Order: sequence, then C-alpha cells, then structure tokens
Amino acid sequence: CRMEIKGVKYAEDVVSGKIMACQWVTLACQRFLDDLNSPDYYLDENKYRTITAFTGVMKHYASGAAGTPFILEPWEDFIVCNIFCLYRVEDRRRKYKSAHISVSRKNGKTTLAAALGLFGMIGDGEPAASVIVAANSREQAHIDYDCAAAFARQLDPKRKNLKVLRNEIVFQKNNASLKVISADASTGDGL
Repeated sequence: CRMEIKGVKYAEDVVSGKIMACQWVTLACQRFLDDLNSPDYYLDENKYRTITAFTGVMKHYASGAAGTPFILEPWEDFIVCNIFCLYRVEDRRRKYKSAHISVSRKNGKTTLAAALGLFGMIGDGEPAASVIVAANSREQAHIDYDCAAAFARQLDPKRKNLKVLRNEIVFQKNNASLKVISADASTGDGL
C-alpha cells in the first residue's frame, strides 16, 4: 500500500485534466507516471518522508505567510518527487542528475530553491556537497541568499553545525556549502 504522495496525485490530476496545465507540464506528469509504472524505476518513499519532514521544519519568514510552516504545494511536491525520490532499480541511483524548473513570478521559486538547496547540502548525505543557487541579477541573488540564510538559522538556531557567512552557508559536519551567484557578477562566477 503506497503512502499518499501529493506529487503523484498532482501528476494524476494534470494528466486526467482535473488540473489545467500546459502541454509541457502534462507531458512531464505523464512521463513521471509512466516511470512509476515501469519496472526500471521506483519512488523512494523514505527519501520522500525525509524531504517533506525537512522542509516542514522551516517556517516562512516574510509576507503574510510569516511564521507558518513551509509545506510543499502539490506542484512543488511533484518537483521533489522527480528530482530527489525517483530512482533506477538497476543501480539504485537517482534518475535525474540535473533539472530545469520554470515557474512564473510570485509562486515561491526562491523559497523552494532555498529549501531544496539546504536539503542538498545537509540532508542528502553527500560529503562536501557544493550547492550553487544561480540568479539573473545581484538583487535576486541577494533575495535567494537571505531566504536560505533565514532557513539555515531556523534549522540551527545555536549555530553549532551551520555557519551563515556573508556570501556562503557552510554545513560543518560534512564540509558542505551553499553559495548564491548572479549572472551579472563581475567575477568569473557570473560567466
């Protein structure tokens, strides 16, 4: 009996037409559902529980949602299931190594990127993980970093394991880091 996973339900609702979506989102949902029904892939429910518990600990820190837990929306859950929870049976590795996510303005891209970046740094188990969050402008990079830093301070209020520095967050237990870069930076990172 599979646990209720919002991302799977979202994909089913998009494919059935219950949720309106563009052609590309519909195709992505269909591919995901096909993968779940394939003997070549499986959804790691333990990883799913870990990620949703991790993000659920964080609280929004700005706007009208300030102070409320960061609970993944169904479309965000779908993204998490694809990127972090879909594995190949053959070698028990993730199906995807990279992803491109396009989301319109004012839909929580920054919050999602900060939460997933911190999970990649802390909860994914990769030693010396290097997480890079890229933004188009310095202003957006600053907003992204502020969000990640606020979440990091919530996760480790006594700052025993997470060091929030001026331009980087470091997880000392596994020597991992999260940096935010912008395309208009004057350094080589901008290139």
